[in-house]
Amino acid sequence: MTRPTDSEPHPGLASFALMGRAYKQGDAAAFSAALAEHEAWLAKERPAEARLARAEVLFNRAAPFISGMALYVGALLLVFASWARPRAGLGDAARALAWSAFAVHTLGLAARVALQGRPR
Repeated sequence: MTRPTDSEPHPGLASFALMGRAYKQGDAAAFSAALAEHEAWLAKERPAEARLARAEVLFNRAAPFISGMALYVGALLLVFASWARPRAGLGDAARALAWSAFAVHTLGLAARVALQGRPR
């Protein structure tokens, strides 16, 4: 990809400006059209970066650290419940939930490391 000179604007700027104008005017249809145009330009000119951005969006939507934290809290509550009223299975359920949380957290860390391109 060639670097634009001072006299010519960046090729992706037009669709980005259209997105800004549509957002300011509150025109969702025009914004979506400009976004689709910008995504098409990005996929054509910078496919690796576009792929990385899609993976980052997927990671953020999955939210493994938030999910893991919720599982850890659930496991802790089960531990408290097993202390308050000892019943068969509560301790095992807490242990299983804690291991599940650990797995989700570990996979989230591995995905974050991979998205960052590490180790190099």
